[in-house]
Amino acid sequence: MVKVTLEEYDALDIIKILVAVNELILQELARTDCGSASYHLRVAKKIYFRSCVIGCMSVPLVLLMLICPALDVAKIIIFDHTDGELKLYDIEYAYLSYSFLMVVILLCCTICIARGFNKMVENSVRSLSCFLPFIWISVLVIYTISTRNELGDIPFFCPQDYNYKSPTIRLACKIRAANLICMWSFTIYIMFFLIILLVLPSEDNNAKVDKVDKVYGRIEQVYSKDDDIDNEVKKDKSMNV
Repeated sequence: MVKVTLEEYDALDIIKILVAVNELILQELARTDCGSASYHLRVAKKIYFRSCVIGCMSVPLVLLMLICPALDVAKIIIFDHTDGELKLYDIEYAYLSYSFLMVVILLCCTICIARGFNKMVENSVRSLSCFLPFIWISVLVIYTISTRNELGDIPFFCPQDYNYKSPTIRLACKIRAANLICMWSFTIYIMFFLIILLVLPSEDNNAKVDKVDKVYGRIEQVYSKDDDIDNEVKKDKSMNV
């Protein structure tokens, strides 16, 4: 009868330890449900929901982004037709330039999405969202404070019974009010849009799930190899007895 050496017992113990570790990992994966089809389905539904929400919110966002500079251009034109009764401030042109910059950024993002560069767009949005909204809000606050008295005693909502000097003044008042309302509506809306864009699950979740699946598959391969080695050792042991 041939005795089993100490080295064989050590190897067998190591295999048992590896098998035990693999079983614990597999149990943890099963507990978190990362490798199941239901987990894939839930992630896919969340990503689909994110796409639907962003798609629905993008339409009014684009409209506001285009209406804001258009109203400001209209305001500049109508103020110039008041024969000097209404004067523009320098901040008006700074705000207009910044509005056009937002439109250019929107066009660049649209082109990148059309060409399939969704990941690059999302990274750019994440980078811009760190400082661009704060600059925009600062410009709006300065703009609102600087232009608060540009119409004198005329109420903000331009009532019909007010004694205007000319119909052009009343039209300028309406355009100014619409411009300010659209500006702040756009600001609140885009902040809410950025929060949704950054919070809702993106396609990165799919990549994480795929990575988990690869790890899951490799663990199963190791587990299978350990079983084969364990069986071979037991077989050799029984043959040598």
